[in-house]
Amino acid sequence: MQVNTGMYHKIFLMLGGSEIARVDFHNNTIMVKGRKKLQFKGYENYYIEGLKLKPEEIYTSPIRLSREEGKIEIPHTPVVNFSMKIVDKHHKDIVGVLVATMQIPSLEENIGTGDEQAYIATTDGHYLYNPDSKKNYGFDLDTKANIYDDFPKITSLIYDEQPYSAVTENGLVSARLINIDPNTPNRHLIILKVQPLADVIPLWVSIFN
Repeated sequence: MQVNTGMYHKIFLMLGGSEIARVDFHNNTIMVKGRKKLQFKGYENYYIEGLKLKPEEIYTSPIRLSREEGKIEIPHTPVVNFSMKIVDKHHKDIVGVLVATMQIPSLEENIGTGDEQAYIATTDGHYLYNPDSKKNYGFDLDTKANIYDDFPKITSLIYDEQPYSAVTENGLVSARLINIDPNTPNRHLIILKVQPLADVIPLWVSIFN
């Protein structure tokens, strides 16, 4: 599975469901899209929800894979879309919907250490990162993989919103939630680690001796 590791952002203004201006940022390169490259995206949720906003409100989309011309881009690029309705100075006429698309950074590089296995998932259970890359991005690729199927007992994490920890035959499993949208308190990611028992037991012995 190919995954985009360079930072990737898009900013575009939409009117009537179509892009009327767009600038892409990729690996420190700025690209202004010409008129023939602009697309119709009136079916996208970030546009539909953007039209419903009050002035200065911002809509934040769920995480998804970036699409162009209606197709998922390769390499796969997980993104979040932010949209805002632009109105005239009298707050009567809609000028357009401003959309910013931002790539989700590679969190897995910062959460796993040593022999630990790290997993990142949405609260729906879809993997953003799994050591088995074929399980990633089920929300768009329909992989059927789900963190709650692999680690059933962490469902309490969602209801209690408290860190979870348990010893299993696979090792010490620990999980926690991190908020990814300050404006939406219940929008989280699940960060889960599995530490081998061979690493954990000597630590416990040293503590209790």
